[in-house]
Amino acid sequence: MKYFTLALAGLALTACTTTTATVVTPMCDAAPYQSLVGQKTSALNGMPMPFTSRIIRPNQPVTMDYNENRINFETDRNDTITAVRCG
Repeated sequence: MKYFTLALAGLALTACTTTTATVVTPMCDAAPYQSLVGQKTSALNGMPMPFTSRIIRPNQPVTMDYNENRINFETDRNDTITAVRCG
């Protein structure tokens, strides 16, 4: 019975313990890629991307979901990057 009481007291103390976890959510930052506007999409070859990325061409259907960790490279018909944005 003595051990049962000690075990029960230990469980009670464990239940009172609080833990906090800090979750860091990466956010897209399109600013470093703005210098690519006006360049061909081939400039992206071999470039490390810290985010999910996609190239959006004219009249290409894309999903409408907003992804704060995705970087979008919009292009024109000549495969030139016209805009870089998050989402």
